Amino acid sequence: MGFLIGEIFFFLVAAAVLGGILGWVLRGSIRNRPVRSDARRHPSIQTTPDPQRAPQAPRRVHGQTDDLKRIHGIGPKLERVLNELGITTYAQIARLSESEIQQLADGIGSFPDRIHRDDWIGGARREYMVKYGRPIQ
Repeated sequence: MGFLIGEIFFFLVAAAVLGGILGWVLRGSIRNRPVRSDARRHPSIQTTPDPQRAPQAPRRVHGQTDDLKRIHGIGPKLERVLNELGITTYAQIARLSESEIQQLADGIGSFPDRIHRDDWIGGARREYMVKYGRPIQ
């Protein structure tokens, strides 16, 4: 009976050591691997702006930018794309017309209803009110 308990203990320790070594090796190889973007997994997602299809957004006032990531649905990558298209303020997003929204959705290659679904217009109006203390006119 003592031999059986000793054998079980030996295999448990061996499994723990082997698992630790294997985990350490795999963790190192995962850290060094480049991160795959959604664009490679889903070719329909376009991460670079298409200047032909993008709306002609008004250029920003010198030095005036807002943190567009505060709007629900806009992350760091999408903020960069919007900035490349010349959209840098809450007011620009809040004043988008329906045709400009469609052009913007086509230009950034996002899902057509994303701007409406995530309510970018309402989010931009709220963030403008919080930052500047007055509604957009």
